[in-house]
Amino acid sequence: MSQTKVYWLIFKGILKKQISKRYSKEFTKDLLKKTKTEYNAMISRAPDIGGKENKLIMNIYAGGIFIACYKAADKAISPEIMGNIILDGLKQSKIVKFVCKGQDQTTQKFKNWVSSVSKWTQENADKYPANWIMREDNSKHDTGTYFEFSRCGLCELCKLENCTELAPYLCETDYVTASFGKSKLIRKSTLAEGASCCDFWYVNK
Repeated sequence: MSQTKVYWLIFKGILKKQISKRYSKEFTKDLLKKTKTEYNAMISRAPDIGGKENKLIMNIYAGGIFIACYKAADKAISPEIMGNIILDGLKQSKIVKFVCKGQDQTTQKFKNWVSSVSKWTQENADKYPANWIMREDNSKHDTGTYFEFSRCGLCELCKLENCTELAPYLCETDYVTASFGKSKLIRKSTLAEGASCCDFWYVNK
């Protein structure tokens, strides 16, 4: 089974639960059908960002489902309500909680991952112009793990799909996933809000 199919099966359930709380059964069923079609089409037309070489690509597979749902609704769901659907869905998801439960972004293992991804995204920044550009910085804080994104793959996808108004809510999902793990996320800025970077500072809870 492809990664996109796996993500669809997981996030379809999250969306169904939240949309059905707010809209009719018929609306929910029709929207999910349209979302699946839109998602498959969007992933097919999305710019190449390195495929399996890119350790961040799963964020496109996951976040892309929310973008596809918002687009498939065709203005029937506002950005604010879609944001609530996304955030409430993740907060209440047992699967997401299980996956994130043991994560600790302050370990050396995670810091090594940050170093590896930073190096790869910077080396391939021109080759994949719609991909993230990550930069680690160990000088800003004495504790925890700190890194920045000067370009975001999900923000770029939102631009291409003409739905930049949804991007800030996708940024908020970082706080949700961090809340299930062992680290606290501290952030001052995001690209989606017009800043020069998205900053991530993870510290022990």
